[in-house]
Amino acid sequence: MVVFNGLLKIKICEAVNLKPTAWSLRHAVGPRPQTFLLDPYIALNVDDSRIGQTSTKQKTNSPAWNDEFVTDVCNGRERE
Repeated sequence: MVVFNGLLKIKICEAVNLKPTAWSLRHAVGPRPQTFLLDPYIALNVDDSRIGQTSTKQKTNSPAWNDEFVTDVCNGRERE
């Protein structure tokens, strides 16, 4: 079991050419899912605690955030 302690600093810059998943296309209408635009965001979790979440970027497959999250972690075991 790996345990980590200390200051966790994460910078979220951007994502490029995100592809829709089958779940995101479940209500899509039409034959061209490759042109389907997403509403992406990123949620940051350590163990079962949410430490941050970016804003949702509307209708894009290449979002840019430039957000930074900083938190102290004690006895952390899992990052998501």
